[in-house]
Amino acid sequence: MSENNEFLTDSHCHLDDEKWGGDIEPILLRAKEAGVGRIITVATRQGEEGALQTLKICKEHDWIRGVVGIHPHDAKIMTDEILAKLENIASSPEIVAVGETGLDFHYNYSPPEKQEPAFREMIRMARRLGKPLVIHSRESATRTLEILDEEKAWEAGGVMHCFSYDAQVARYIISKGFYVSFTGVITYPQAVKTREILASLPTEKILIETDAPYLAPVPYRGKRNEPSYVAIVAKAFAEIRKLSERDIMRITTTNATRLFRLPMSLNSQVAYVIRNNLYLNITNRCTLSCKFCPKRKDWMVKGHYLKLEGEPSFERVMEEVQKFDLSSFKEVVFCGFGEPTLRLQFLIEIAKKLREMSAKSIRLDTDGLANLVYGRDVTGEIAEVIDEVSVSLNAPDAKTYNSICPSRYGESAYEEVKNFILLSKEKFKRVTATVVGMPDIDVEKCRKIVQEMGVEFRVREYNEVG
Repeated sequence: MSENNEFLTDSHCHLDDEKWGGDIEPILLRAKEAGVGRIITVATRQGEEGALQTLKICKEHDWIRGVVGIHPHDAKIMTDEILAKLENIASSPEIVAVGETGLDFHYNYSPPEKQEPAFREMIRMARRLGKPLVIHSRESATRTLEILDEEKAWEAGGVMHCFSYDAQVARYIISKGFYVSFTGVITYPQAVKTREILASLPTEKILIETDAPYLAPVPYRGKRNEPSYVAIVAKAFAEIRKLSERDIMRITTTNATRLFRLPMSLNSQVAYVIRNNLYLNITNRCTLSCKFCPKRKDWMVKGHYLKLEGEPSFERVMEEVQKFDLSSFKEVVFCGFGEPTLRLQFLIEIAKKLREMSAKSIRLDTDGLANLVYGRDVTGEIAEVIDEVSVSLNAPDAKTYNSICPSRYGESAYEEVKNFILLSKEKFKRVTATVVGMPDIDVEKCRKIVQEMGVEFRVREYNEVG
């Protein structure tokens, strides 16, 4: 596995399906040629037959892992004997989840009174085995969520695959720790709502899949789908979220790795790439204890692990930077999960070196409290080596600011942030004041304050970093 998970993962396809004609090797070769480094194959055939075939495929290919269970279409076949056999197969290390299971009230190949007991048994099996669930739900959102609640399925973790409901359902699932997965449907011209939902969700909770041999993306719609086409889904996702395809590779593979509890190396990232910017993570120390800070729950940002084992030395940062061609980046940004100005002289030394290396532009993302920290105006020192600065305003008044971004400076911190912005305006090429779009923040009031200060304004997406 690549250290940064920069390969594609097809998180849901059906390699045991009869549509392949019994020979999947050419399909797997095309997948590898397209950059697919992992496939999660979900048993299609009924009962033990599909589960055993899926397990066989996984044993023959160490980059493929499996999912077995009872599909809602097949719920009518469920017996105690089949359940016991499936659980025995699902306990194999090559099988990483239970499913796909759930409810399908569109086709009703099995009646609802058969689907619901099978769904409950699959949830209980997943909880016993300590493996996540792969959920199939069609025209049955309310009942699916009720059963997931009643059976405490959230404790097992899981994903709702081929997501087809509204944003409210997606957010509820995500709030419970589940992931949502999108297929080539996002490439279909009429799938406007699906693309809007994808654009609104945190990338850290999204997977991509083909559902091959079904649901081929444009331009192959109507033909047999293949795992290699997950590259098309990734490209569409990148365009929707204004990220690079490399970002989507890394993010969705990291998400799949975490969901299916696969081995993953968590190496602290000092220099990391998002879109066409190079970011430098030089400290995890902060001046503030922001209530919305994602690192309270997770240190992963766009597939990069940012928890430092110790503050990096000048030599370490340079070693990491020199792995990249700085001329290929729009900006080099001091950011990470800490306040860069807490290492002020270090920051300045690194920035000077970046200038010598012909970085196109250098930006500092800051909370704007450096002058309070050092007891003097440091904006001039920073502006000598930094081109632009982005300052987190985050609130329309001191009381609100102190409640969501508490610090040892109390309510006086807010006016200092505003003062930092005004001082920066006179020294940097570009100054932007930002606000996290939290539900209770008056963004328009913040916008007016920033406009009066005469600098640029940007709203940062709540629950989305990077």
